[in-house]
Parts: sequence; C-alpha cells; structure tokens
Amino acid sequence: QSHFIGEQPILITNNDQRKVLFSQIKKSLQHLPNVQDCYFTQKDNLNFVVYLTSERGYSDTFYIEINKKNELTIGIYRFESCIYDIKQITTFPQKIVDALNSVYLNDKKREKIRAIKHTAILAKIQEIAKEENIEYCAVEQKTKLKLMVLLRPGQRLEIDIPYATFQSTLKNIQKAIHSIIELRNEGLSFKIRGYVPGHDEPLWEKCE
Repeated sequence: QSHFIGEQPILITNNDQRKVLFSQIKKSLQHLPNVQDCYFTQKDNLNFVVYLTSERGYSDTFYIEINKKNELTIGIYRFESCIYDIKQITTFPQKIVDALNSVYLNDKKREKIRAIKHTAILAKIQEIAKEENIEYCAVEQKTKLKLMVLLRPGQRLEIDIPYATFQSTLKNIQKAIHSIIELRNEGLSFKIRGYVPGHDEPLWEKCE
C-alpha cells in the first residue's frame, strides 16, 4: 500500500472502458522482465505473476479488478489497494523485486554474521573443554548455541549461549562450568526450574 498512493482512485464507469484499460495494462505488463505471465480470468479480471529468479524461488500472482465502488484495485490474497495512476502498475513489479532482493541480501548478511559468531563460540568451548577435561555437545539453533556438558552418564548440564550476547556470556561460562562440576563432585545436586509467577508461588523470605 505504500506504493499505491494518491488522491483519487481510477474509476471505471462502464464495461467498454474496463476492456480498453485492461488490454492496455496487460500489454504493458507483458513486456516487463519480472512479469512471468499475464492473463484474464473467467471473471474478466486481470492476473499477473511476478517472479524473482528460479534461484530465489519467489513467485506470486497479483490481481487487478474493479471493486463495488467502481475503483480500479490491485490485490494479493486478502490485501488490496486502490490504483491512482496507471504508471503505478508498471513500476510495481520492479519495486517488489527490489524489496525482495533487499530482504535476501540482509538475510545473507545475518547468516554470515551468525556463522562467524558460531565459529568463535565453538573455539572458546573447545578451549574450555580442553582445560576442564570435559565432554560436550554443541547444538546450533536459530538465535543461540546450546551447549551440553556431560556431568556423568545420564546427567548433563545445558547452557544456552545467545548469538546476540555471546561475548558477555562466554566471559563467565568457564567459571560457571567449573563451579558446577566441583559442586556436583562434592555430592551436591541442584536444579534450575522455570515457573509461572503467581502460580504455586512459594513463600519467599528475604533477610534484611
């Protein structure tokens, strides 16, 4: 809707006007490099398919029709907007492609940054594992790396290391692992559990 803006939508008052206009629009769209197909439906609405490339795997069908107010509209799925200038239609496919390319490049950039962070975290974990003589398993997730440390057969410690704050998390992680292993070796067992505040809430005590 940010593309289709204006003061007065294009009005179609009769069927002859609609046929002429739709034929002009179809002819204009067919010559655009990012329009894969352009055709009339059984209801005489005009559909056109915008595609990116087979590599990106994007393809979507937009429709052009007349609404109950006789306004020329463009839509996809449940989203619809009035058309205020015919030029808005011919420039729209390229705008879609440019927006998708921008999203694609940003995703690639984020993936590259995440891969760098993942490598840095693994290097630190390997360093800690060697110094502390521990066995571990690192699982890559979308926003974090899950570190599992073997305490004994059937028992493990799990630590989530967010990619967004991995540097600050890694500063104290070795000390935490070392302390937990020491406490476990001394026979102390403990659990960290989440709960819903206010539901089965214990009576907390605080010493002043």
